[in-house]
Amino acid sequence: AEVDAIYNPLANSLHAPWNLAAVEAGKPVLTEKPFARNRSEAQRVAEAARSSGVTVVEGFHYLYHPVTRRAFELAHDGTIGDMHHVEVRIAMPEPDASDPRWSFEMAGGALMDLGCYGLHVMRMLGRPSIIRA
Repeated sequence: AEVDAIYNPLANSLHAPWNLAAVEAGKPVLTEKPFARNRSEAQRVAEAARSSGVTVVEGFHYLYHPVTRRAFELAHDGTIGDMHHVEVRIAMPEPDASDPRWSFEMAGGALMDLGCYGLHVMRMLGRPSIIRA
């Protein structure tokens, strides 16, 4: 009863189970990305949240920055015209091979870590069609 909301920073493989536990307890959740390991887990969490009226938010911090909000506004309202191509390039120092962000068993990997930002940006702008990676 003393807990108002849950922040879920656990390993990717634990996001969905603990997001569901928080929803079942009626607690709003700020979860690290990715929301879940796969589509079926994400759908299960989303449906539980929707049916119980509990908020679950995936922690894409950039989405709430005023510059990002303005860029999406300009893209969506037609100010910059029709969008035909979006290219996202993200780089970071390579983590050590033992880093849990690379662990398949813990639902890690390049797309589940840093790469999901680029995919998220593209999805915010429309329906992406990946032509190479």
